[in-house]
Amino acid sequence: MQEIDRLMAVQEGVVCRRQARAAGMAARSIDRRLESGVWIKVLPGVYRISSSAPNWRQFLTAAWLWAGEDAVVSHRAAALLHGLDGVDEAPAELWTGNHTLAPKHRGWIVTHTTSGIPRTDLARAGPLVVTNPARTLIDLGAVVGEGIVEFALEDALRRGLTTIGKIESRLADLGGSGRRGAGVLRNVLSRRGAGAAPAGSGLEVKLIRILRSAKLADPMRQYPIRIHGKVVARPDLAYPASRLLIECDGYKFHSGRNVFDKDRGRRNVLAALGWTVLHFTRTDVANPSAFLEALKAVLSSNSVAESR
Repeated sequence: MQEIDRLMAVQEGVVCRRQARAAGMAARSIDRRLESGVWIKVLPGVYRISSSAPNWRQFLTAAWLWAGEDAVVSHRAAALLHGLDGVDEAPAELWTGNHTLAPKHRGWIVTHTTSGIPRTDLARAGPLVVTNPARTLIDLGAVVGEGIVEFALEDALRRGLTTIGKIESRLADLGGSGRRGAGVLRNVLSRRGAGAAPAGSGLEVKLIRILRSAKLADPMRQYPIRIHGKVVARPDLAYPASRLLIECDGYKFHSGRNVFDKDRGRRNVLAALGWTVLHFTRTDVANPSAFLEALKAVLSSNSVAESR
């Protein structure tokens, strides 16, 4: 049937029995497709077309159909669909009102029961109903650590997927003492400080976490350097009191002759204004001791100079 074929095309090659029957397909016709191998059973009442190549998104769609009409993709699966930093893989994770789902399917499906998700927390990813970025960040803290939540938060803010205001509003409504995940997100928000700009990259988030582990204060983010009121540079991180700037150099953002010349010209301007600039690279992530030693030396020497 053309209607079923169109539906499977937008649902990653899968369909549930309920949908097929609603489209007018007889039960016997469904069984014949299964018997002939045209369709393959993925979960009870959910089938994939045999010519389709299995993949994570197909498994997720199958789980979403199996979990019932009120199911919502959530937690790690929602974060992966939104492309949030820190989440590179996920089970088929769902909110559902169905309390009778068979535990034997929990190997690659994780379900969280709920009496319902507010419409304001929902979004669409193709045919899938998924928690929006703000709600996803709240839920994420229930299943991963603060480090991953911080990566995801900064990425969502940087890409404009949500705002601090929206997150805080949802936390106020949902983040009571019994809400799993809310406390983790609150901790991340409290550490970043009110009004802090989003980290410009995942590398910046890693550096900020390294600085914290070294008992150093969080630097200011995207700090504007002005000459006669005009912004001439906006380095990634800064300790203004110590006249220290930090640039997080990912190769893809700092390659090419034009970029090289521009970076060097800007660095000369900053040096002339009395700023020290340190560069942090992906190589430093694995062994940041040399970078931290240089940074502490600058902080110490500039503090001494200021006190004279």
